[in-house]
Amino acid sequence: MGLSFDFIHGGGQLAELIKTKDWSGTSIGAPESWPESLKLAINISLNSGFPIAIYWGEDFTLLYNDAWSSIPGDKHPWILGKPGTEAWPEIWDVIGPEFQSVLNSGESIRRPDALLLMNRFGYVEECYFDYTLSPVMDTEGKVGGIFNAVIETTYKVINERRKQLLHQLLLSNLERNIAESLINIEYMIAAAKDDIPFSCLYTFEDHQFEKERMVLSTGIKKNEHLKAVWPFPKGFDNSSIYIDDLDKYFTEPISGKYGEPCTEALIVPVTGGKGKVNGHFVLGVSPRKKLDEEYRHFLESVGLHIGNIFLGC
Repeated sequence: MGLSFDFIHGGGQLAELIKTKDWSGTSIGAPESWPESLKLAINISLNSGFPIAIYWGEDFTLLYNDAWSSIPGDKHPWILGKPGTEAWPEIWDVIGPEFQSVLNSGESIRRPDALLLMNRFGYVEECYFDYTLSPVMDTEGKVGGIFNAVIETTYKVINERRKQLLHQLLLSNLERNIAESLINIEYMIAAAKDDIPFSCLYTFEDHQFEKERMVLSTGIKKNEHLKAVWPFPKGFDNSSIYIDDLDKYFTEPISGKYGEPCTEALIVPVTGGKGKVNGHFVLGVSPRKKLDEEYRHFLESVGLHIGNIFLGC
């Protein structure tokens, strides 16, 4: 650290990381050689409370501020100073052409709620972002780099999608015919493959807890035979059961929307009325999302809505 970083004022943790990093091994070189336009962009980003990244030069060397540091997940702070292709190899086929377009044309790009399949926490994750790519001009009037303002909208997009499915199931409660209801349920669950890559709905046969038969399935072959019996709760137990060894049950891997095999599922009770258990719904978990509390609550709500549909038929 020295006089070469006198241009940085404030900026929090990332200001210190930028100052202590050895930039001589990067394409943008030591800070003494940085153009004024880059220094100005860095200062603006470091002192902004909005997530901002700067990609500089022909290889799009990455710098960013504190607010942006959560976006790359476990890649922070390793990702600081990396070329774009090294920072984001899993999505460069999508964003690389956009970056090159801004560099070549000098025209900005806006992408609202854009899907980017990113590897941030050791697995490829379904992520959504509202972002802009704006040119930063150098002293010669050429594009020296890209100013990337971004906000993650993953929660908003996925939550709205899940709410829409629950609303559709709620409307299906108006049906009074069980056969029509099952057709509608199958159609809606099959269309929700982003969140429910496969499903198997079981109801009690002749109201006997020890006898459950499958009345509906999505995302699996119709003639699929299970290698093992699902560990359904007994009697009136309305707790959910987490499954993390699906290969124990299926003869062939069950793929999610993007081709990866599913490894997890949640068995949720199909309840209605005063919590009475009418059956169980085996719901696949997307390989592209972790089964957090919100995801679990959504799947359990699906079971509750299905139970209400049966209660009304």
